[in-house]
Amino acid sequence: NLGVLLLTSGDPENGLLHLMEAASLDPGRPEVFTNLGNAYLALGNRQAASSAYRRAFELDPGQLGARSLWASLAAEQGRFGQARQAWETVLQDDPHNAAAYQGLGVVNYLDHRPELALIHLEAALQADPGDPISHYFRGLALAAMGKSGEAVLEFEAVAALTSDPKLTEKALSQAKA
Repeated sequence: NLGVLLLTSGDPENGLLHLMEAASLDPGRPEVFTNLGNAYLALGNRQAASSAYRRAFELDPGQLGARSLWASLAAEQGRFGQARQAWETVLQDDPHNAAAYQGLGVVNYLDHRPELALIHLEAALQADPGDPISHYFRGLALAAMGKSGEAVLEFEAVAALTSDPKLTEKALSQAKA
């Protein structure tokens, strides 16, 4: 608990130390490995985070958050098939998981499957209509399909929904393209 407290209060280095100790004392607790993955991710160590998340859902397949975060890291590394399979597993257990639909949409867009991406991103937006990332990738998928008018509406929605200046800039740049 101290490791999680330190992590969430902005001290991931010390949080990591406590979580590593917890993992060595109780290597069978999947929650410890999920939190360990979060600490590694906060410190920018994506490889160690991926390993910790994988260990968490190997110990308990019900660790859907860890599986979803692992899938995001796999997608970043271009392992689209593994990411896709992990998110599909999440959806089997939680058919309304917006993050898994979003992940499938993003990975399908990155894998040059805009039509399939669009289906998943629409499902993500049904579950969470105000998610700017799903709107952004929905805009990219629509643009890739030659539907520029619809894409512009999505990029404008991103600008209205997010407080992230970088995402706003990217969306407005895409809207002008």
